[in-house]
Amino acid sequence: MTPSRDQLLWMYRRMLLGRTFEEALLGVSHGGRPGRLDPDVLPRAAGREASAVAVCAHLRPSDLLSATEPAVHLPLAKGVNPIELAAEALGRDSGLGGGHSGRAHLCDGRSSYWCAPPVGDPCGLAFGWALSGKMQERDGVAVAWLCGAAAAEAEVDESIHLAAMWRLPLLFVIEEHCACPGSSAQAGARRRPRVGGPGDARLAVDDTLGIFAFAGQAVARARAGLGPSLLRLEDRRPGAADPILALGELLVAEHDLGELAEVALRHEAARTVAESVAYARYSPRPHAPEAALVHFG
Repeated sequence: MTPSRDQLLWMYRRMLLGRTFEEALLGVSHGGRPGRLDPDVLPRAAGREASAVAVCAHLRPSDLLSATEPAVHLPLAKGVNPIELAAEALGRDSGLGGGHSGRAHLCDGRSSYWCAPPVGDPCGLAFGWALSGKMQERDGVAVAWLCGAAAAEAEVDESIHLAAMWRLPLLFVIEEHCACPGSSAQAGARRRPRVGGPGDARLAVDDTLGIFAFAGQAVARARAGLGPSLLRLEDRRPGAADPILALGELLVAEHDLGELAEVALRHEAARTVAESVAYARYSPRPHAPEAALVHFG
């Protein structure tokens, strides 16, 4: 499966938006404290944007994406509003969760994106959604996006095998090189869940076209009732170019994207991010009594 020019442009825009958004939030401070995207606290997505956009290019707004990792490239690829995402990341009441949840517990019903940080939790959310959809004869697809340590969880293994038995419309994505906060990527090496057949693949996390092709087949299989697929993502290929630069060069060389148009796309992403962060920074914080009710009921 080869992406069209429009699909390549969509992926390029989303990759630029994800990278620019993350870099902007890294520079935002909170009263002298480091920003909430401090790489010492939460993982960065730089160099891994390709996998998110290549999978999400095949999803509808109603398809579910449930993830463990709180990096911003996944919600932006799924279609979460960048203004509301920035406001939530900075703890403002105009955010997706009213400033109460932060990036680690994002929920957006309009784009069907859920972030559940504890290792393995996205499997339960995605599995239940897929089972419900199959029982209601919907043709939706659920994606469970897991960090490397999740492969060591029994819940993940059981979800994959049961989904295969019941032919649920699921795509499991495991970033084997990536560790969630408080977990070890090496733990995932102890277990290697499998789906088998054409629904099982291992690709580099920066292989935009390879992931796009496999994800397209996996989503089509799921919608046709042929069962789940498992995509395991390895670390970036040695010596490989930055995936954003590589995709930009491909568009310029083979798809008649002029250099000025390519620069304009970068400015478009920078403008969107600047407006989102500025709006968030000047939005009010949640009212303290209201926050207490939200957290302690």
